[in-house]
Amino acid sequence: MLSQFESWQLALAIIAMAVLTYSTRALPFLLMKKSKWLGRMGSGKLAILGPALLASTTVVILYSETLKAYKEQDLLPYILAVVSVLIVLKLSKNIGLAMLVSLVVYGLGLNFL
Repeated sequence: MLSQFESWQLALAIIAMAVLTYSTRALPFLLMKKSKWLGRMGSGKLAILGPALLASTTVVILYSETLKAYKEQDLLPYILAVVSVLIVLKLSKNIGLAMLVSLVVYGLGLNFL
């Protein structure tokens, strides 16, 4: 059981991580709105860089995690999670909701399958 001091430290660490994570996600958008030079990076030939980076990261993660799940024989929950992302994304067009549902599906799959 955590002492009162340790629980405050944990709460402060979580708040600090949340603020830093939000700042690193929001800062580029704020800078692009205020700077004409940075705003131009999102158009023209450089516009493909963002989606290409996301797609390549997704492929690498899916490939490595699928291999790991296959070796540990946990492939079914992983496949169900990926399928749930695709279905929820197709129905709702909301990536946040799709990720949330897939996490729940994956967690339930690990516990009950």
